[in-house]
Amino acid sequence: MVNELDRTTWRTLSDIAWEIGFQHGVVITTVKYSRQQFESSPHKASPLVHSILEEGIVA
Repeated sequence: MVNELDRTTWRTLSDIAWEIGFQHGVVITTVKYSRQQFESSPHKASPLVHSILEEGIVA
């Protein structure tokens, strides 16, 4: 989750994940939310988001 998710931030996060995944031979899929999208949508209740919050992974 980022404060604001514009096109540049979205692309930067995707590029970083691709580069790291390529270096290590794994596929990394990113899930990106702006704070507003996260707090005001049903995504907040998804099992994926719940697991991330439970495990303490911070973006």
